[in-house]
Amino acid sequence: MSVSALIALLAALQIGQATTPAPDAGPRADSVAEHRAWLAEQGLLAGRPRLVPGQTAAFALATERHCGVTPGSLLTVDPTTGALSFAGGDGVQGLDRFLCVFAVLQVAVAEDQGPDRDAAE
Repeated sequence: MSVSALIALLAALQIGQATTPAPDAGPRADSVAEHRAWLAEQGLLAGRPRLVPGQTAAFALATERHCGVTPGSLLTVDPTTGALSFAGGDGVQGLDRFLCVFAVLQVAVAEDQGPDRDAAE
């Protein structure tokens, strides 16, 4: 997955918005399953940060730490809206760290905000 595709994914996920995305606006089930499997293979599924309404900034920092990324180097949160966006990623070493962050984001949006959030735990 290219960096531009990852940026587009972030925009599509609408993390931190006041409303939960419609089921068809969120990540595809097969894609979420692939990201869950990748996180599990890397030993990163257990203990992944959970997306809690109103705590997007804490989620962003926890996600970066969980994935070995310097907090604030890849994700940023608008203090007014709470919306999460891509901060540029300068200094992030390794594609796997990018992939980890975006896998956690995709799984979080599908499982922590979606209609199946209770079943995913």
